[in-house]
Amino acid sequence: MRKLKLFLTFILIGLFVMQCSKKPANVEAPVAEKKPHEMTIHDDTRIDNYFWMNKRDNEEVLAHLNAENDYKATMMKHTEKLQKKLYKEIVGRIKQDGHFVRFFLRYRGFHISRFFTTLHYK
Repeated sequence: MRKLKLFLTFILIGLFVMQCSKKPANVEAPVAEKKPHEMTIHDDTRIDNYFWMNKRDNEEVLAHLNAENDYKATMMKHTEKLQKKLYKEIVGRIKQDGHFVRFFLRYRGFHISRFFTTLHYK
């Protein structure tokens, strides 16, 4: 049984690699513009070419991020069926009634942990 699971895992990995090797033609990745920004801290000067991307409300930044998202969607379009299949398989292997999502909250030096059974991540 264990060998069968290992075999199926390798088959799925092989299918994933084959799917990822297919690229859409004539698609170029967006390239961020370099705008030198000089910063001096503690008598040390450095130039950050992408400081302008730190402004989240800037229209140029939002346009570049949307272009990157569109590029990713285009490049990954051919793997949508495989992504859904892998997601279903992963969710199917999780024990739904006994699965806990645990997170830690750091507050005044104390670590607080909470358990939630109803949180699901997509």
